[in-house]
Amino acid sequence: MLARLALVLALATGCAAEQPAAPRDVALAAFDALLVDFDADAAQTLFAPDYIQHNPAVPTGAEAAISVIPALAESGLTSTVHRVLAEDDLVVLHVTYEN
Repeated sequence: MLARLALVLALATGCAAEQPAAPRDVALAAFDALLVDFDADAAQTLFAPDYIQHNPAVPTGAEAAISVIPALAESGLTSTVHRVLAEDDLVVLHVTYEN
């Protein structure tokens, strides 16, 4: 199944690095943690607690998004990022999903 959408990721404030990461880099790292690597530990460090979920099937909040990682990993989901648009702290990803 293919789905194309623009995914806006909320950015975590206060990254662990000494030099703050660019919003584009944080968004891509968060995307990879959640939808590529299925890494809940990494996602915990990248998603703000009040992360706004844009998928109506998943409640808003980092905990809710992270809680679906096991199901995503088992589903065989793969994703490809085609474009990244970034301006200030707003980041939009154009992604194709398959499973």
